[in-house]
Amino acid sequence: MAYELSNLLGNELNVGIVPPATQRTFTGYAGADGITSMNMGHRGYVIPINGKIRVTGATYQLARAAADAAILNIARLQYWAPGIYTHAGSSYYNAIFHGFRVTGKKYRYTNVGYMIVEFTINLIGQA
Repeated sequence: MAYELSNLLGNELNVGIVPPATQRTFTGYAGADGITSMNMGHRGYVIPINGKIRVTGATYQLARAAADAAILNIARLQYWAPGIYTHAGSSYYNAIFHGFRVTGKKYRYTNVGYMIVEFTINLIGQA
């Protein structure tokens, strides 16, 4: 079963890509100049995601409680088993969430009852 990222993280997402990096092992030998290297292949891929949590509340306290609940729900995604995730026509296989953090001004409360919290999280493909 595939999960749509906007259903899990909200619809205010910026989804990127980091090119896969090759892992190499370097070895030197006693008495010899230089090194040798062994190409160990790619080790997965990283999909950086920036988003906004936008909740409402009649008071600051209610909006803050709703934002805290949304933050906790996103943080819990880091404990999910590897899965398939989709967004805007792209699919990410055998992926896990990692590195969740709140960014920018932590809690921004507007005069019309919105609480906005910006966040980043990485989706790491293990394939």
